[in-house]
Amino acid sequence: MAPTSASCRRVDADAARGFTLLELLLVLVLVALLTGLVAPRMWKWVEGARERAGIDNVRTELEAMPRRAFAGARRIEVTTSGPLALPQGWRLELSKPLIYEANGMTPGGRVRIVSGGRVLADWIIDTPAGAVRGVAPADGQFSTTVAK
Repeated sequence: MAPTSASCRRVDADAARGFTLLELLLVLVLVALLTGLVAPRMWKWVEGARERAGIDNVRTELEAMPRRAFAGARRIEVTTSGPLALPQGWRLELSKPLIYEANGMTPGGRVRIVSGGRVLADWIIDTPAGAVRGVAPADGQFSTTVAK
């Protein structure tokens, strides 16, 4: 039986050739450019998320201090050197040492977290229960009265 045109189709060589080297290089250049534009912004976003998580952790620790003092029936004193765990490069500034009595009460104070000269958080520790709140304009300027 002789082949017919329907059963023995010739494949067009141009239709099955794939991509040229120039087309592949163009796609690679475009991907590299997009990566170069997106990657720095993504990195800043990741660093910002880490910073926010660190600030939240410190605030959570401060909010737990009255309960820790009460549960342990002991006085806890927060100074610039402890007992709060801060991420690398962060510094704690206090208007005065924060004291949590064994009954969980505190005379309060003001806390700032600083990193590289930038203030990350500025909080007031309210008396007597030790609630942590953000600073309002009426709270005035921060001043450190106690040396490290």
